[in-house]
Amino acid sequence: MYLARSVRKLIRENLLQKRIDWTQAEDIAMDIVLPHSSIKNQGRTTHCWAYSMCSMIESELLASDTVCHLNPLYFAAHKRYPNRRGGLAQTFLDTYKRITEENGTTEEWIKPLPAGKMPNAENYMVLTSFAHSPYYRNTVLNVPDNYERFPSYNIPLDKMTEAVKHSLRNGHTCVWEGDIHGAGYSHKRGVALTFMPSFRHNAFMRSLAYFFKFLKDDHMMHIVGMGHNAKGQCFFLIKNSIGETGLHKGYIYMSEDYFRTNTLSLTVRTDICRSLFRI
Repeated sequence: MYLARSVRKLIRENLLQKRIDWTQAEDIAMDIVLPHSSIKNQGRTTHCWAYSMCSMIESELLASDTVCHLNPLYFAAHKRYPNRRGGLAQTFLDTYKRITEENGTTEEWIKPLPAGKMPNAENYMVLTSFAHSPYYRNTVLNVPDNYERFPSYNIPLDKMTEAVKHSLRNGHTCVWEGDIHGAGYSHKRGVALTFMPSFRHNAFMRSLAYFFKFLKDDHMMHIVGMGHNAKGQCFFLIKNSIGETGLHKGYIYMSEDYFRTNTLSLTVRTDICRSLFRI
């Protein structure tokens, strides 16, 4: 196992990454940056799902001029199977709904207590895009963190890309889940770029990558903005949860091509989804 990881690392760093044009992520101008809380550090935990989803709820509150901080570790300790590693956006939404219904808003998980109404779990949908499942139907992603067998709503890839852009333009952030072990992902450089510009951007290749486990549920992060480079290529501003590290102090510039290639699921407000396609 250690030898296989070492070989993959050598290939990635000494062969594949040398073929990537890193300059395309330079001089990116942000068109939209939505209010969001400060960078957090999940440490060695597997709770990126809780950190990213808490960050999205905090952004929703900031949009109404309410400054509150949620405790991701509280949600990790109170999910249905706390002994299992990892989780999905649905894991958080399920836990969040149960906690708010049973215990209400308490300082155990949010400080200071908000004066207004908290967002509901039903306000959010989890989208995915794979050609091997019927579109505009629920599908269950066969990935390790989905041990609870939560469904995701399957839509065409263009629609999923449109959903994140439409959400940002309408003042709402999103949560991204996908693969960060591709050659073009570099936290040190603070960028996520594709290795081969025409590879795996289409629905068929995404399904192949999913079946052969090249597209994994590696990590979840918070999409807080959108911009473009000098060539007009779209980039998303991603808030990570591993501290103020890397070139952009905890943020990642993710190209639209990388998003199309490596996204497993996307959490978006339900009303945004309804405005784009029938549900």
